Amino acid sequence: MSNVCYECGRPKIDGHQIEREVQSDRYSSWWRVSELKVGDKFLNGRFEVVGKETHAEESQGETFDLWIAFKEVATNKFFKKLGRGDSYGEVEWDGAVFEVQAVAKTVTVWEIAD
Repeated sequence: MSNVCYECGRPKIDGHQIEREVQSDRYSSWWRVSELKVGDKFLNGRFEVVGKETHAEESQGETFDLWIAFKEVATNKFFKKLGRGDSYGEVEWDGAVFEVQAVAKTVTVWEIAD
């Protein structure tokens, strides 16, 4: 299996490689990336934030999952970084980075009839 993308000719990238690059870049960290807005870019413009859940309103003592979704601009591949937080304000970006794809879902809600 080749380490080069057959579509664009660039080296293939995976979650471990992205993790290493963010940790080794002196201008980036997952803390800094989590502060970016959707549409902002990081790692010299290579990646763009496309969605995120970086806080939640929970009862005291509760924990919750966090995530940041981003795409590699050159290849349009999407990735998601996982983390966790708690109601006391502690946040850990200790989860893995996974390649992901967008999936549309339909949600049905039941409301009181007039």
